[in-house]
Amino acid sequence: MDCKKLTGATNLLMVLGPREAFSFDGPVERYRKRADSGNEIDIVRCAACGVRLWHEPLSAPQLVIFAAGTLDDPIWVVPTSHIFTRSVSPGVVIQDDALVLRDGPTDRTALFDAFKRIYGA
Repeated sequence: MDCKKLTGATNLLMVLGPREAFSFDGPVERYRKRADSGNEIDIVRCAACGVRLWHEPLSAPQLVIFAAGTLDDPIWVVPTSHIFTRSVSPGVVIQDDALVLRDGPTDRTALFDAFKRIYGA
C-alpha cells in the first residue's frame, strides 16, 4: 500500500539493474524508508520536479531499482513480476507469464529468473 500512496497510482513499474551499469546526472533528493519487513531502501527523487527516479536497497547495494517511466523509451518494458498482489487494485492487469507474489520477495532470485525467462538476458 505504501507504493500506492507514494506514487498516487495503482502500481509502480520498476526495473532492477546492476549499480555499475547505472548513471544519472542532475540534482537529487533522497529519503530512507523502512518496510514492514524491516528492510530499508533509499528512495531517490529529482530535486527539481520531485519525480521518483530510483530506489537503492540497503540490503543489496549492488542493485538499483529504477522507475520504468523515467526511461527515454519505456515502451519496451513488460512486467515480469508482480509483488504485493495481496493488495492489488481492481483493474490491474497481470500478465499470464509473470511471476506473482502475494507479498514482497524474501530474496530477489525469483525476480531475476522471471526477467531472464521473458527477456532472455
